[in-house]
Amino acid sequence: MSSLSFLIAPDKFKGNLSAHEVAQALAKGVRDVFPSANIKIIPLADGGDGTGMILSQVLHARPIYTYVHGPLGKRIRTSWGLCGSTAYLELCQCLWFESDSSSSTQSSKNFFTRCG
Repeated sequence: MSSLSFLIAPDKFKGNLSAHEVAQALAKGVRDVFPSANIKIIPLADGGDGTGMILSQVLHARPIYTYVHGPLGKRIRTSWGLCGSTAYLELCQCLWFESDSSSSTQSSKNFFTRCG
């Protein structure tokens, strides 16, 4: 009898686990029930936040950590990936998501000022 095969391709659980962490947890659950299963893990992103991290992992980019100023001037720790001479940036990490969600309307207005 051939072993079962599973493709695990989740997005992140926003604010809780990265796509990779979700995939690892799901794979552990499958492995607990089907120890000889063939499991392929492909973390995904929907094009929003988390996409830069997924691209960096798939392309084996070197993570670079830095601080930037968000749209309201708040200092935010963020990262980007460097693969050869190409940088992979995720703008929403520094432009949209500041910890004070009550100011999200102002943040969206400032987005175009800072990027444009």
